[in-house]
Amino acid sequence: MRTWILLLAAILLLGCKSSSGPLSAKLGQEFSMKVGQQITLEDGWDVLSVESVEDSRCPVGLMCFMAGSARVSCKLSEVPFALSIYNQAVDTLLCGYHVELTSVEPWPTIQQTPAQEDYVIKFIVTRDYRMWKRTTALTMASHVRGLK
Repeated sequence: MRTWILLLAAILLLGCKSSSGPLSAKLGQEFSMKVGQQITLEDGWDVLSVESVEDSRCPVGLMCFMAGSARVSCKLSEVPFALSIYNQAVDTLLCGYHVELTSVEPWPTIQQTPAQEDYVIKFIVTRDYRMWKRTTALTMASHVRGLK
């Protein structure tokens, strides 16, 4: 009986091993991130990171003259960019990708503004092949010129 308990405990401990590998996101599917987190995009080459959130949205329960916005500062393959979301998704083209910011939660309340670590930022990233082909062609052309 004691052997079975020890065997079961060992199996449970091995099954609880945490995955310390980098997080990844599938292109074309919505995914969530937190401030300070990095996600490798599906193709394995590029990394998206969220640096900070600046939130000036009108707190829930207040009537504001202006709705305000949430500005999310990010990096894609070490290229800094920022997206400001109002009431709908916003997007940009960068490094051969179409990056869409779909939501920033939670919304501030009258009692408190969320801490940086409390924000959950949602994105959808797709490959912009027109931009990717142009960028790849320019990169290859510059390498060929360098070889002459």
